[in-house]
Amino acid sequence: MSNNNFTNSLYANVSTFENFSSYEELLTHMRCFDGKGLRPHLSQSIKQLRSFLNDVAFDRSALVCKGEQESIIVVGLDAISYQVAQGIFTPNILLPLSSIFPSTSVCCWAAAMTGLSVEASGLPGPVFYAPEIGHMYNCLDDIVEINGKWVSDFSDAHKVSFGEWKTIFHDLNPIYETVAVNGYFSWDSHRWSRGIMRGAERIDVSKADWSKITSQPDEIAKSVIEDIENTLAKRDNNRPLFIWSLVNTDHYIHLNGYDATLCSSLKLIDAAFRKWADHGHTVIMYADHGQVSNISNQEMSKAWDSLHSPETCRLTTGGAGRVRWSYPHPHKEDALASKLSSILGNEAIVLHRDELQKNGLLDIGKRLNQQIGEIVSIATGNQFPIFNSSEDYYSKEKIIFEHGSILPDEMIVPLALYQG
Repeated sequence: MSNNNFTNSLYANVSTFENFSSYEELLTHMRCFDGKGLRPHLSQSIKQLRSFLNDVAFDRSALVCKGEQESIIVVGLDAISYQVAQGIFTPNILLPLSSIFPSTSVCCWAAAMTGLSVEASGLPGPVFYAPEIGHMYNCLDDIVEINGKWVSDFSDAHKVSFGEWKTIFHDLNPIYETVAVNGYFSWDSHRWSRGIMRGAERIDVSKADWSKITSQPDEIAKSVIEDIENTLAKRDNNRPLFIWSLVNTDHYIHLNGYDATLCSSLKLIDAAFRKWADHGHTVIMYADHGQVSNISNQEMSKAWDSLHSPETCRLTTGGAGRVRWSYPHPHKEDALASKLSSILGNEAIVLHRDELQKNGLLDIGKRLNQQIGEIVSIATGNQFPIFNSSEDYYSKEKIIFEHGSILPDEMIVPLALYQG
């Protein structure tokens, strides 16, 4: 039976997450830009998950009573918003968490596994300027822009500084058998994704062919369940067990939204969570960000492209889906911002980079100040010339749902706790 009563006195004394706010309260606490969007919450955030999982593992959390199996199964679902989760999943406790900004996978998974800020992790989004090499860099594909073309064989790409993090695995290794169940990343592995599994004592590779099943939610669900079952069967019974797995539903949602096929597959995963909890395992599910409907307005996109010519900008644009940053030539920042505001209208906010910190979106230090362009465009509506960082998966024209920005369904995600 699900218990979503946040004010229950049983959960009043929580070590990491204290005084949980409800979804409606989070909306109020996080509101920014006169209610047009949400800023990240400072404490009720996915950035605190590493600390929370430590509390659970070492019996410091009043929220979680661990099961008799001495095992913790943690599953991260990519791109599941709180509102979607609320209608599908049946945990004992379902809580809303704030995502971070930009609300995109590379930032969010790194924050959840390490507890680091975007400034500290070195990943402000998929595409950014890398001062270490003097070029634009795409961390999703580990490629570098040279003379207007993206190349994969740039010899100094490894100098872009990120990924050598301490993770939750490092924290638990002294006592727990720590296992990362490598599903999607067994197919699409790059330095950023290897970094979030860094420190795991063992990596169990999925038996599924993830190059084929990313468009088949039922197969994704079956594969994840089978992979975790196989890991449970291989456990060292002399030690407690910690399993972490990422489930990539993000690609499917980009092209289909939260349709009936996806929801059916999520119910299969929920049933597995319930079964594992009833068998004495402690099960925790969370998400990195949600997605919202996004319409590609061709006239807006053409106007955007025309404003980012080499005469106006020194670099190509970077960004993260529904957030884009521009690198104008010196003294052209205000003119570019004004023209962008004109073409984007009420669909976006255009601001100078230093305003991100003033509005509580990012703590900007020396690194971010170099990586992100001087002018930032943030979607606040459902029409935006999105930044598609990897055409290998799908063309920009096929994307109907996207993320990266600050609307509630992008910024508020679930934390679900299953206990027998």
